[in-house]
Amino acid sequence: MKVTFGRQALLVTAASAFLAASGCDAPKPDIPADPVAEDAATLAAPPPDAIPETDPAKATERRIADILAINTAILAYHAKNGKYPDGSKGLQGVVELGANWIPGLAPEFIPTLPRDPLFAIDNQGPQYLYVSSPTGYKLIAVSGNAGHCGPDVERDGIKIDPARVNDEVGCWAYGFWTEDLKAF
Repeated sequence: MKVTFGRQALLVTAASAFLAASGCDAPKPDIPADPVAEDAATLAAPPPDAIPETDPAKATERRIADILAINTAILAYHAKNGKYPDGSKGLQGVVELGANWIPGLAPEFIPTLPRDPLFAIDNQGPQYLYVSSPTGYKLIAVSGNAGHCGPDVERDGIKIDPARVNDEVGCWAYGFWTEDLKAF
């Protein structure tokens, strides 16, 4: 039986309560303190009450708002720590890394890390992606055919990703980056 951190904690809590009620002393369980150890697929699943935003215009506006909020959090993290949050695993997002796909941002710099409004569950679907180096970062919304990626997304510092434009599809990603990761 596969037990994720959340379920394990619940089972241990229930077992501890039972043992305490029965008067038994039990040793303290060894619960992993790092939720990153959880199965990324479990963390990547959208909340049960989440409703994907299928209106392309509304989804694009949501992506823009999310990218702006995440970028503000990244810059605040950098201002406080003198470095960008770890993104050394490559350009990845919630599907590959789980809910804490940019380690260290939530909840101090942003309440929770948002995910694309279509709640894609595979890396071919739209999602937000992040990578960093010792000197820079790249944060993009990869919308593909699921969302609009025209010149009107270029506002408030958001730019169309030059590394993700081609003649067949056109633009399929936009966001923020430092010059050293522009082509990443």
